[in-house]
Amino acid sequence: MQLPINYARQLSELNSTADILNLLDPDSVDQRVFMDGGEYSGRDIGVDPVPAACEPESQLVSLRPENLTGTRFYYYPTCTRVKRCSGCCNTNQLVCEPVANRTILYKVAILEYRSGKKDRFSHRELVPVEEHMRCKCQCRVKESDCTERQLYNPNNCRCECTNKEDRNRCLQERQLKQWNPSTCSCDCLPRNEECTSGSHYDRSACKCLPVSMDNVEVAEVLTTPSPAAPSSTETATTSLSTDVDISTHSGKDQTGPAL
Repeated sequence: MQLPINYARQLSELNSTADILNLLDPDSVDQRVFMDGGEYSGRDIGVDPVPAACEPESQLVSLRPENLTGTRFYYYPTCTRVKRCSGCCNTNQLVCEPVANRTILYKVAILEYRSGKKDRFSHRELVPVEEHMRCKCQCRVKESDCTERQLYNPNNCRCECTNKEDRNRCLQERQLKQWNPSTCSCDCLPRNEECTSGSHYDRSACKCLPVSMDNVEVAEVLTTPSPAAPSSTETATTSLSTDVDISTHSGKDQTGPAL
């Protein structure tokens, strides 16, 4: 069971021990455990962690192009620190993201390295860097991540399948199939055995089925040799025989009755 999204957002906004105590059942814990200098503070050898709230924090940002290699020119400074969103959101479904930002134009000096001589100033370059002003725990999964078969549910930070009838049919065959909520499709369960001779694996049925006789008949038709064509010698012989017969009949027709 996961934390409700709204409850996780509420937890991410807590800043002190007093805040968390207001959410706990009073009978479930001795409040002296959470009090500095309390009865149990001397026995505790641990250190209470400070919550890493979702807020802008200083982070390193490069000021030089990523593809700058093999050149005698260099940037100064090469990096700086700007405020970027960082912190915990109490559930993997939420992520700390900026809700307000600004662009800072840093004037970076481009210098030329000269071996054996003092470096030379070339020019200044304006490098735009984004700085985060305000942060908030927001859904990791966005509406743009949903497919045509899904609708976005902002309250649960997820894409939900709309083809529920397909899902119900898939669950009825759970021994062979499993529902994939990411693609909203019914997939075959992984199989460890191969089909025996005379059968094939049918992906729509997710099991081995006998080879269809229609396929066998088609295969036999495709493999049955066609009648051999007469050879050139036989063709020539037949042609010659026909010519002889024609000549013979022609000769008889030209010979008149005996006198």
